Amino acid sequence: MSAKVSTEAVRELAARMDGTSGRTRAAIKRDFSSAYGCSASTLSRVLTDIGVRSHARADAGTRRKEVDEEVLRQIAAIQRSSLSLRKGVVMPAEDALNIAEDSGLVERGLVAPEYYNAWLRDHEASRREQMNPAPHTELRSLGPNHVHQVDFSVAVNWKVFQGRPEYEHLIYKNKLPTTGVPRLLRLILVDHATGCFAVHYTCSTGETVAALLEGLYFAWAEKSIGGESVKAAYPFRGVPQILMADRGSANQAGVTQAVVERLGVQLNICEGARSKGTVEVSHRWWEEHFESRLRLKRPENVEQLNEWATDFAVRLCALKVHSRHGAARSSMWAWHINRRPETQLRELRCSFEQFKAIALSEPAKALVHGNRVVKFRAQKYRVPEQFLPGEYVAVQYSPFAFPQILVRAADVPTAPAFLCEPVLLDEFGFATTAPIIGQQYRAQKKTGTARFVDEADRTAKEFVEAQELKVFGHHRHAIDPVDVPTAGTEVLPATEAAETFRTKVQARQEVIERVGRQLSQAEKDFLNTTFGEQVSDAEIASAVSEILTGVTARVLSFPIGAAL
Repeated sequence: MSAKVSTEAVRELAARMDGTSGRTRAAIKRDFSSAYGCSASTLSRVLTDIGVRSHARADAGTRRKEVDEEVLRQIAAIQRSSLSLRKGVVMPAEDALNIAEDSGLVERGLVAPEYYNAWLRDHEASRREQMNPAPHTELRSLGPNHVHQVDFSVAVNWKVFQGRPEYEHLIYKNKLPTTGVPRLLRLILVDHATGCFAVHYTCSTGETVAALLEGLYFAWAEKSIGGESVKAAYPFRGVPQILMADRGSANQAGVTQAVVERLGVQLNICEGARSKGTVEVSHRWWEEHFESRLRLKRPENVEQLNEWATDFAVRLCALKVHSRHGAARSSMWAWHINRRPETQLRELRCSFEQFKAIALSEPAKALVHGNRVVKFRAQKYRVPEQFLPGEYVAVQYSPFAFPQILVRAADVPTAPAFLCEPVLLDEFGFATTAPIIGQQYRAQKKTGTARFVDEADRTAKEFVEAQELKVFGHHRHAIDPVDVPTAGTEVLPATEAAETFRTKVQARQEVIERVGRQLSQAEKDFLNTTFGEQVSDAEIASAVSEILTGVTARVLSFPIGAAL
């Protein structure tokens, strides 16, 4: 009921309208709307609330014969096939009925469009109702750094020219950026429990794996401005237990999954934007409060822009109160970190260059062809002569250095890696460095294996001709005499007690039994980094002793890979 119109006044109006129609009825309603200052639509809605309908629906719907419910559902399926994620169901009821009639699903003229629309309303499935979002289910996280949500967005109307962000008001309004032109991408990462967030800008032609991993590193690392740490004012840092992201190609890439798995992070790919609504709202909020200032003072480069963003985030996280828990974000994060097993602080204690060195794909096997070339990701690479044709090699690549790749011996993780660059091909698919027939062809330099074989053949021939080799007739003289035992004497071979080994799972269970309780997350992490695939009794005893002494949350250790 409108605040300006009382129920009694509306009932008096209904009594005056009773028995009238047409222009007389419209004049009474118009005078009433003018006297009470309400619109015609508001008055009609109020009259409907008390049971007085101004006019019957034009699409109330009629049908001439009984229609099977299943037929109407088939018509609804035809109409639903025109679903647009932006506009909803596009096809009108009349067209869906025409298709059903032409296809023989329903007798022509049996169902009117008005009746079909009324049937949809009865099932709460009109075109408007189908666009209504499903009820939102609020998810709960267990504390800071338990769950992080991440999302990319393009900084609207900003491009990058010669390394400097530039504003162009036509971008994304009347035209899209030219393919291959660098854009300014904004990555926002939000801690689900406390609302602490980090923002990082990247110059990239799209949402690439390299741009994603760069944003994740600077969001999880300790923040600094001008080389000076701001950890005291902006403590948010560390690797989460769970990372939520959308279905973008960079988020689902094999390199991304390999890196987060090495960091002990569970990657949760969300089906829709509403499942990570916090970070979606943060993009709009950040654009309004931060990026709206950039036209007043433009950054010289992306590095300066990121320092401004960090400085802005420091203040917001320290002062802005979160509506859900009623406290400032940074203070909430600092108070609750390390208080639960799921909220242990796991820091990135490595430089960005070291991080890039370990941001490698999982090893993939590639066959060395006869010309000592391997094929990988639509590229051809010539490998060193240590790898023979017909062998398999393990190939890894970094998103920060591709198309360069690392090649090492297959099934030997500790083998040295070689950096290989793609072979340049001409329009016919030949290597541009290959000799041209009839002009500059000459035999290729022999490989190390071929040179060794030639030398061995030559030496063997000379040695055999110059020496009298002892081949047969002397073998029995090299055998030591054996003592034969007397009758009745039992002879047993000398044996040594073999050390027993357990699997990693069996070793962990043995530790739990000896400790006499379940292990904390920090203690589990300690065992994961201490135990190999085979665990001896001595290693188990040492681990039990250290756990009883006390194990605290440890800093993540990163193996330093071969720098690309």
